[in-house]
Amino acid sequence: MTLAPAAAVMAQDAAEGNTAISDATGRGSVTGRVIDAGSNLGFRGAIVKVRELGIQANTGADGDFRLRDLPAGTYTLEVSYIGAETATQTVTVSAGQTVSVDVALSSAVGEFEEIMVVGQKARALNALNLKRSAAVVSDSITSDSMGQFPDQNVSEAARRIAGVSVVNDQGEGRFVTIRGADPNLNAVSIGGIRMPSAETDARQVSLDVVASELLSGITVKKTITPDMDGDAVGGTVEVKTFNAFDRADTFVSATVEGSYNDLMNKLSPKAALSASKRFKVGEENELGIAVAGNYFDRKFGSDNAENGEGWDTAEFGGQEFYIPIEVSQRPYRISRERVGLVGNIDYRIASHSEVYLHTIYSRFSDTEGRSATDFEFDDPEFTSLSATSALANNGTYELGKSTKDRTETQSVMSLNLGAKHMTDAWTVDYQAAYSKSKDNYSNLESAWEGDFDDDLSVGYQLSDKNPKVMQIIASDMDAIADMDAYELDEFGLESSDYAQRQWTFAGNFQYDFTAGDVPAFIKFGAKSTRNKKTADETNTVYDDFDEDYTLAHDNLSTTLDYSLANVGPFANIPGIRSFFDANNGSFGINDEDTYIDSNAADFEIRENVTAGYVMGQADFDPLLIVAGVRVEHTKFSADGHLLSVNEDDETLEISPVSASKSYTDYFPSLNLKYSAGEAVIIRAAASRTIARPNYNDVAPIYESAIEEGELEGSFGNPDLDPYSSKNLDLSFEYYPGDLTMISFAAFYKDIKNFIVTADLGGVPGQYEDFNVAITKINGESATLKGFEVSLQQQFSFLPAPFDGMLANVNYTYADGKAHLDLGDRDMPLPNQSKHIFNASLGYEKDRLGFRFAVAYKGKYLAEILDPEDPAFDNYVDAHISYDFTADYEITDNVKLAFKIQNINGRPFHSYFANKRFPGQYEDYGWTGSFGITAKY
Repeated sequence: MTLAPAAAVMAQDAAEGNTAISDATGRGSVTGRVIDAGSNLGFRGAIVKVRELGIQANTGADGDFRLRDLPAGTYTLEVSYIGAETATQTVTVSAGQTVSVDVALSSAVGEFEEIMVVGQKARALNALNLKRSAAVVSDSITSDSMGQFPDQNVSEAARRIAGVSVVNDQGEGRFVTIRGADPNLNAVSIGGIRMPSAETDARQVSLDVVASELLSGITVKKTITPDMDGDAVGGTVEVKTFNAFDRADTFVSATVEGSYNDLMNKLSPKAALSASKRFKVGEENELGIAVAGNYFDRKFGSDNAENGEGWDTAEFGGQEFYIPIEVSQRPYRISRERVGLVGNIDYRIASHSEVYLHTIYSRFSDTEGRSATDFEFDDPEFTSLSATSALANNGTYELGKSTKDRTETQSVMSLNLGAKHMTDAWTVDYQAAYSKSKDNYSNLESAWEGDFDDDLSVGYQLSDKNPKVMQIIASDMDAIADMDAYELDEFGLESSDYAQRQWTFAGNFQYDFTAGDVPAFIKFGAKSTRNKKTADETNTVYDDFDEDYTLAHDNLSTTLDYSLANVGPFANIPGIRSFFDANNGSFGINDEDTYIDSNAADFEIRENVTAGYVMGQADFDPLLIVAGVRVEHTKFSADGHLLSVNEDDETLEISPVSASKSYTDYFPSLNLKYSAGEAVIIRAAASRTIARPNYNDVAPIYESAIEEGELEGSFGNPDLDPYSSKNLDLSFEYYPGDLTMISFAAFYKDIKNFIVTADLGGVPGQYEDFNVAITKINGESATLKGFEVSLQQQFSFLPAPFDGMLANVNYTYADGKAHLDLGDRDMPLPNQSKHIFNASLGYEKDRLGFRFAVAYKGKYLAEILDPEDPAFDNYVDAHISYDFTADYEITDNVKLAFKIQNINGRPFHSYFANKRFPGQYEDYGWTGSFGITAKY
């Protein structure tokens, strides 16, 4: 232990056993930092305790701490941090004064600077100390730890945390799932500000928009306190951006990397730069400036075969067989560009105040080309039918080619201005923030309809090599490969703009005091959030052409490297784009479809949430109690439309519609933390949370159509109530020393007002005249229960060179069930995997390091196409992937790294009710990268 010079005399007194509480009157404070003597870096998550009073504080990002409302006297500070020896230091507190001390730790496991400041061990220790010191059940991962895995974005980095998995899109992690709860049920914040969703129809936040290089860490909180937002049924994901006070006085890091995808056989560039500087302003004040940026232009793709509409039944030869409703074979070729910027300014005024401006901008842009061969039965007359294949005569099937040439750009921007002030007893903080997310989409679609001889039979079969893949077959394969057989049927030019704008104003007040011998505080505050979500689509449908165009025209077809089947050439996307640009002036526009498609999904939703809370914390040492209640009032209003189409008398009507609703929710919560000595922590928590409905579900968009006397419709439901959940948590954590940790946590959620899709056609009342009426309804109940186990172990007790190994394993079991009154059946919770497993084995010795990781996510229910028929439930199959990272330090400042993701080339696979009935199969291959990082 190293003591700050100002405390040297007091330390000598302590060593001689002279420490005692003074009888002086009045109160004072102690502030300081827990640091590494060699680098002056602070250690976040250390516990600083006043031995004689039982009062304690946890250190912040810079290792800073503040102990307030101490009676005047002489005390012993006891500082504990996993991986370091417990340090003690004596301080004398005078009435009305603030004493400033720094405590420098020494390692319990070897050379401190190597163990605690850099490397895998340092990152693991940081995460362990944050978990141990937290008042709630939580887990964290630091930015440096993210670099130890080949993760592309924030979602993929978060899946290394116990109980966390991700929902993938195009083979890349997109949405975070906590303990098996749907991503729409989570709260996500960046820098303390709720992140608006860039999705067109949901609340789930696509964290693949944000690159991991812009961050300093991620914390997943699985229980809540009243000063947190109440709409967090699944949990809360807190993303912290890069900050100058996270680093030493001056810090610069630059990375250049090349990424290779074996399916595309192309190299993609990647670069990241971050820098920070801390400036002394006078004797006591300090200014910190941090900037970070990244760029990644990733070239990748996938080979896809799918049936997105489920399976039907058909009879042949006196037997009943299942047949797919659609079969499509699709090669995707994608360029994904990700650009991000962070700029943070922090100004600390002595040890009592700070002012900050935190900003982030991140943009994610996909340019995607998708060709397809599409097949669908049309009242088929089968020539053959079995459990694995079917053929039908001409005129009883539809076979065509199609393309999508789309660009989608999602972006998120946040500006957060705030301040914090501390006196001896009070802490006051406040902030004003503006956030905006956008989704801009443009797409040129084309459809080409096949025209074949009457004697040609076409159908499907399951691949002999891979029964998860559906292949299109024909009695004459050369005939369906003839591009002159595919005539132009339709062009669609689509564009959409979705945006969410959010203003946030918040203030918090905390009063620290001592009740007898019990240190405590009371905290209260208010928050106002103003949201506006808008959707605007503009689509033009062309289906009247001056001549019969076919794909045999020059440059309209091409041969693609598609590994799942051989169906001949595909439509050529660049050639079709050029053809459309040159000829669209002569194409006829379908006015009715254009009008409907340009107005059907437009809406504006305004959602204002006003919240207030009061909470208290009391430290009875060894029992810490945090309790209180939060109140949130939600005011919702929206504008949409009523669209009515009558195909029988060829009329179309549209009229504006508005809707509004308001409701108030109460969120009591209790968190208990019992510290049984230095090594054991037991936690228990009870709370209530909600999750507001998705935007599209409550948008007042009402559509109905009459065709051949049949009345069908789809309807938004602004009257939906939010999900409501009562939550119980219990956890046990054991820290025997070094880098070892064992933890167990059990959880239970009782969820009401579960929202599902329902067909209310014919139900007495509003929908009794409808043959089909699709809408969203409340009224269902669900439960989610399970447990998670984590183990972290350093193998320093082994002989060299094996003493450099570090293992981390976590497993989560989640059993979620929901009851559907419609259909009277039980089902799993959507997006909930029963089994989640993550493990990594790392090695670090001298300048060499590597880490091998495995991530497993069990099967889950992705979509319910028909609430009354489980045969149309779409499941995503279990997925396991292996990743590897190796790095070598050329010098103390320069490191080479090699990473490979999805080594086993695991594809995506979905199915309907039973694995015999494939839904989608998508192959991505593996991705590798090689780069160099320099840090100063």
